[in-house]
Amino acid sequence: MNKMPEVAKMLGVELEEEFKVTSIVGEMSSTFSLSEHGLHSVETTTPFEDLLVMLIKGDARILKLPRYTIPEDLPVDAKVWVRHSEKHVWEARHFCEFNKKEEYKEERPYRCWSNGNTSFSSHGILVATMAWKYCITDEEYQKRQGADNE
Repeated sequence: MNKMPEVAKMLGVELEEEFKVTSIVGEMSSTFSLSEHGLHSVETTTPFEDLLVMLIKGDARILKLPRYTIPEDLPVDAKVWVRHSEKHVWEARHFCEFNKKEEYKEERPYRCWSNGNTSFSSHGILVATMAWKYCITDEEYQKRQGADNE
């Protein structure tokens, strides 16, 4: 039986949740996540078995990243970045609305225009939208990219 879900719980994260790591030498620049296969860098999918041992022993610690939230007053057509899971890469989109369908509110709360469309180019037709689980503003995305490159 795979014990990684228990390891993730012990370390205070969920499987596939992204986080940073700090140790005695300082914060590491990569973003990491745990999967059923172990600890790996999100950017390269390189495994980091020694770092996982350091985390378990307390010689390194996890720095949780803020959860994905966007302002409730985010304007239609604002530039955002979306993805369906922690495993997927961010995709650029334009914000449409918060999902109003009850069955999607929890699992995919954000609706964005599809294929580079905006409210102007879609003529307000909501069928040109897609629901997403994760959504961050362009500003937040740029901050995260800058932090990853430092």
